[in-house]
Parts: sequence; structure tokens; C-alpha cells
Amino acid sequence: MNTPGVPCIFDPLGRAGICGDWLTGSSIEAAILSGTSLANHVRMLHAVFQNILQHIFIVNEKLTNSVAD
Repeated sequence: MNTPGVPCIFDPLGRAGICGDWLTGSSIEAAILSGTSLANHVRMLHAVFQNILQHIFIVNEKLTNSVAD
């Protein structure tokens, strides 16, 4: 069988991904592993964005407090 051999394809900049059994084989197990892999990529990207937003909030709060003093 001619498959890419990767569990999923994910583009974090485009915030898009694809998954499916056709990426690693043709079975239910391949489909589940592919979907789980893509879900993990999305979860990690979400965590990165949350950390960035939290950092921006903290910096903004410090700047606001220093101007008020």
C-alpha cells in the first residue's frame, strides 16, 4: 500500500489538519491513532496560545499598574 506513513498532517500556521486511516494503513486502529494524533496537535497549539495570551495579560497588567503609580 502506498501511504505517507505519518499519523496526521497538521499546519499550525494555517490552523488546519487532516487525519484518516489512509495515512498509515487501512484499519480502524489506524483511523483512531490518526485522529488521536491530530487531536494532540490541536491541544498543544491551544496550550501555546493560552500561554501567550496569559503572558500578554500579565505584561499589560504590570504596565497599567506602573503607569497608575
